[in-house]
This record gives sequence, C-alpha cells and structure tokens, in this order.
Amino acid sequence: MKPIRPMKQSFRIAHVVAITLVVMSACSAVPKQPRLDGWQHEQVSAIELDGASDDLLTAGLGLDGLRNPMPPAFADPLAPTAQELRRLAYHNNYRALLDLTDAGGFSRLYGFGSDQEAVPGREYLLLGSNPAIGLSHVMVLQVPDTFASDQPCLVAAPSSGSRGVYGAVGTVGPWALHKGCAVVYTDKGTGNWAAGLADGQVMHVDGRMMPAEQVDYAEPFSSSAIEPMSPLLALKHAHSGVNPEAYWGDMVLHSIEVAMHLLADQGHRISHDDLTVVAASVSNGGGAVLHAAELDEADWIDGVVASEPMVITAASDWNLYQTATHAAIYEPCAALAMPGAPMAAALALARPLLEARCRALVDLGMLEADRTNVTAMAEAAMQQMARVGRHPSAAPAMAFNTYANLWGSIAGVYGNAYARASFEEQLCGVGIAAVGPTGQATRWPEASQVGFAGSGSGIPPTSGLEMVAISPSGVSRLLLAPGVVDGAFDYGLGPTLCLHALGGNPLPEQAQNFAPNPAWLARAASGQAAVVRSGDPGDRPVIIVHGQADGLVYASNTSRPYVETAWRAGRNQVVYIEVANAQHFDALLALPGFNTQYVPLSPYFDHALEQMWTHLLTAEPLPASQLIDTTPRASDASGAEALNATHVPPVGSDPGESAIYMATDGLYVPSRTRQGNE
Repeated sequence: MKPIRPMKQSFRIAHVVAITLVVMSACSAVPKQPRLDGWQHEQVSAIELDGASDDLLTAGLGLDGLRNPMPPAFADPLAPTAQELRRLAYHNNYRALLDLTDAGGFSRLYGFGSDQEAVPGREYLLLGSNPAIGLSHVMVLQVPDTFASDQPCLVAAPSSGSRGVYGAVGTVGPWALHKGCAVVYTDKGTGNWAAGLADGQVMHVDGRMMPAEQVDYAEPFSSSAIEPMSPLLALKHAHSGVNPEAYWGDMVLHSIEVAMHLLADQGHRISHDDLTVVAASVSNGGGAVLHAAELDEADWIDGVVASEPMVITAASDWNLYQTATHAAIYEPCAALAMPGAPMAAALALARPLLEARCRALVDLGMLEADRTNVTAMAEAAMQQMARVGRHPSAAPAMAFNTYANLWGSIAGVYGNAYARASFEEQLCGVGIAAVGPTGQATRWPEASQVGFAGSGSGIPPTSGLEMVAISPSGVSRLLLAPGVVDGAFDYGLGPTLCLHALGGNPLPEQAQNFAPNPAWLARAASGQAAVVRSGDPGDRPVIIVHGQADGLVYASNTSRPYVETAWRAGRNQVVYIEVANAQHFDALLALPGFNTQYVPLSPYFDHALEQMWTHLLTAEPLPASQLIDTTPRASDASGAEALNATHVPPVGSDPGESAIYMATDGLYVPSRTRQGNE
C-alpha cells in the first residue's frame, strides 16, 4: 500500500461544484445542483492498493481470511496502524452482516468466489462536515482499476446500523467492484467514534487513538469538549447533540457530490449524463438511500436498491423508536414462551430476572395474566409483541435479542439522538460503559479502545461496551438497575419505561418517578418527527427487498407503508420484494438453530442490484412486486444441509398468487408463517 500524493484540501460545496464544472464542461452541460448548502469536505488520505498485499474488496484478507473467526492481529496490540484498523473493519463488517460459510451459500449463490478475491485500485478517505448543523461524516471513495470512463458507474453505499464508514463493504462492495463501478461509502454521521476518553485521547479520522496534540485530522465529535465522566463515555450516534438520522439523505448526496469531484480530479472526463449512479444499502443504509432519492432534485441518482430499510413515513403505524422501546419492555418476558428457540439456553442464568420482568409488568397493569403462571405471562407478552406489527415468523429470534439486550441498546442510543441530549444530561439514567464480571461499570480496557474503529458497530453491545444504568447506588449493567416494584430486580424495567415514555407513551401510575424530563419529551418528539420521510423517491426505479420475518425493522411499519405511499403518489417504478422466512441478521444463519429457521436475504439483495443494473443499461423491465416463498434448510444429526437454489428460489417473472399489489383497502402482501425445520 503506497500513498498516491498528499492532498490537504477543504472545499465548500460551491467550490467543489466550480472545479467539477471546469473539468466536465467539455463533455456536456452539468445539471442543476441539489440542496447541499453548507456541506464541505477535506481529503485525509489517498492510497493505491495493488491487489496482492491489500485490495478494495477484502483488505488483503481474501475469502479464507474473512471466514477465519479469529480477527487479524495488530503488530503492536496497543498501537494499531491505519491499515491494520481498516483490515479489522473489513473482517468485522463482513462477518457481522453476512453468513460467510459455504454451507450458507456465500461464494456459491451470492457474494464472490475464491477466484474474485482481490480488486486493485485507489481509495480516498475524506471527512465531510456541515458546521451550521454541527454534523460530520466520514467518506471513502474506492475506484477499481477496472473503472471505465466509456461506461462509468458509481454506487453510493451508506453504512447499515450505526456502523463505521466500511459498514457496507460486504453487502454492496462485492457486487459494485466486480462491475467495475466506483463505490462511495459514508458512515452517515454515526460510526465508531468515541469522546470523553481519559488522558486527552482523541480519534484520528483513520481510526487511530492518540493524544490530541498529535492528530492532524481529528474526527470532530471525538475531539469535542466532553469532560470524561469515568467510567462513562460518549458515542457519536447517541451523544453528538445532533439527530444524524434527519440528515442521512443529505450525507448520501454529499458523498455522491464528492465522488464526482474526485473522479474528475483523477482525469475521468465523464458527464453526469454518462455516469450511472445507483444508491444501495441495507437496514439504516437502505433508509438513507431512500431519503437521498427523496431529496435528489437534480436527478443524480438513477436507481435505488434498498434491503430491509429502516424508513418511516406518515403512513407507518409505529416508528423504530416506538417498536424498539415496546420490545424492550415486553420481549424479555415473551422470550420465555419459546424455550426451544435458538439461543434460549443462553438465558438460563437470567431466567429469574426475566420472570421478575413478567411479574412487574402484571403488577403495573401493563400485562394481563396470572402473575404466578410464567407461561401465561410470557404468552400474554407475545401477544403484545404481535400488536405492534411483528410478523409471527420473527418470534424465534427473541432469545437472541434478549440475550444481547438489543432493544435496550437501541432505545438508549436512539432516545439520546432524537432528544439531542448531551452526554452530561444522562437521559433516563442510562449511559455507555465497559462492564466488569460483577456487572458494575469499569474503565474501558486500552486494548479495546485502540481497536474500536475496526471492531465496533457504533452502538452497544460492542467492543466491550454496554448500555448501563446510572443510579445512586452506582453504574451497573442496565439489566441490574433497581426494580420498579418493591425494588426487586426486573431486568432494567425502570430506565426502559422512561425511554418508552420519550416515544409519547403514558407511564403507569406506580412508575411516575421514572417520568422523563419535560424538556426531553419535547425534543424527542421533534426528533422523531424529523426522520419521517415523504415516501416519494421521485420518478426513478426503486427496488425494495425485505424479509417477512424481520424482527428488528418490521416490514409492516417500514417497507410496506413506504411502498403503499409511493404507489399512491403514482410512483409505479417502485418494486417491492418480500421474502418469507428471511430475517434481519443474515450473520445469525451461521449458528445452529437459526440456519434451519431462516434463509438469507442477501441473495435477493444481490439479485435486485443485478436487475437494477440491467434495467438501467438495457431498459429491460423490472420484476413484478411479489412475495418469495422460500424453504429453510433441513437438518439431521450431522447438522443443517447446504443451502441451494430450492431453498431460495429466484424472483419470478409471473408471481401469480404471490403478487403484491394495491387492493381497495391498501397494500396486499401474501403471508407465510412457516417456522422452519426442527
């Protein structure tokens, strides 16, 4: 890996446009610019990757290296280089989002094969910011050596979840790079950025932690004036004081703008009319590309592919925050209703706390069941989960969600973001810290800190960090917060009720002492309103793919109302593919139990990208909206059978009874409730 040349540039967007105009004017007129007032960027570094020691697709790890459960090591465990952090980020993000096993179909049915492991090219690391908003985002532009000016293409791929800038390298990168497209990634204002670190440490844009005086390009949030409150620390998505989700689409458009400038600077004399731009990603990234399409007044984006998008419209009955806090309340009890679910055995030690949660809900009048009958209480909690739109086939993932405290973490991070709460406010008495063996918060180990840019997901639990409860008795794991009823431990119900109230939900009379500050309520309401999308992606082709069994981003509250809104607005180029027996986390399918309950969604995302590409280049019609009826793998004493095409049939040209369409009473989607194979 060698530097191309140092470039320390800072352009306001008007200057970027002006330079781009000079380079591109010889080709054709440049179209009007979208609404990007105030955005600027700095180029931090540029490197050339030879495809041998390092590359764009796998960071030099190859397929075997990505499949290796052991992460790549640092030469100096306490001083990783930028290249080592980048390599760790690749390993982490591939494995966190995909089932890379051959039995799971990766390298055979989707992804890339062992003969396609290395993609040489150039990579640019950039820092974007909007000082008026107080928001920054990190971008990476990758230009493979196979990029061709005679048929140029650019794929904009924002990260999923709260992940760092390399969050989409595994989901979008393989398809885009093997097409010879340039790819521009953005962390969309979230990512693995920490502040309030002890000893004056800050984070370089390339992820390295070091003393502030040694950093030439510091990530702005990491270097913000946050006083350490040991053992608590601040993460960007939760504590930046900005609601980044409101600007996800702006940051995707900004990344496209910057990519066009850099391509022109490289000497690629391409006009906007010649450049094919696809915006594509999954989960939060899927929501970001849909938002970008809604804001794209200049028609930079030619097509959109979004998988399991976290997107809320006015037609959504529940937003993500409401479903997350609702699930944080009820799912720990409901998980007891499925003792045979994958990872249910991992909850054995926590069972007394889970049962206490059930009883507390009954005592508060939030659950109608016999408090002496655990099964009855768990089944009543299951009914509560279905009430907010979760499909029945998502239920087997409840034990995993509860074990990871997934909902409590999402509630804490998004609650802070929507309320734009500062680190010092300690909203609802929750924070983020490392936790020791006894469940008490402790100092974050240095070895975990220095690798955070590569190992983190931007949201707890990650890299040894968890959501914690702050109380007069100390700072402890959220699940060990003092109980609501008679002080009995109840799996952290008190702070969860406060976070739930931030979504506009009333508190039981007995829990009024957990009521949030009125100022938080007003800010949280405006923050949630700011992320409601129009549901109108413009007159461009869009393919949305969603798993019917998604237990995190419920299709009934996200993709379905989005598609219905778009169709009612006459956007008939919006295609919706719903996949039976597919859930949110494909990586879980590498684990026993999940691999016989669910099928991967990734093959359908890859297929949608290919269909979009063919449509844009040849005008071949897009597929019809439809439900794909899949079949989970069977198993025997030796384990699950290998995934094959019969488990994940292709999108059909004539869906017949599986068609999704607008009925007189709204969007019609066939339902499949198969629970998988035992």
